Amino acid sequence: MLDLDNELDAKYGLKGNRIFYMSVAPRFFGTIAKYLKSEGLITENGEYNRLMIEKPFGSSYKTAEELQKELTEAFDDDQIYRIDHYLGKEMVQTLPHFVLETH
Repeated sequence: MLDLDNELDAKYGLKGNRIFYMSVAPRFFGTIAKYLKSEGLITENGEYNRLMIEKPFGSSYKTAEELQKELTEAFDDDQIYRIDHYLGKEMVQTLPHFVLETH
């Protein structure tokens, strides 16, 4: 995965900037976030690394706290964006246009 990441970084001049968008069941958020970090896809060299996840964020207050703890093992809290699936749909659809326009 890191090889593909480096290849795309070089091809598009992304300079390590990443937005990871998760549209999966909440039970996978922590596992995926930890994997991204362990594989070296999240850097701490000043690059723009963000995690976008769709709500629901846990099934109770307790599970939301546990999930928050897992996610902040890989990302800083200010790097995590929690969005509503329906309200965020239009925004997510414009991300490819935003990326292309900034290059």
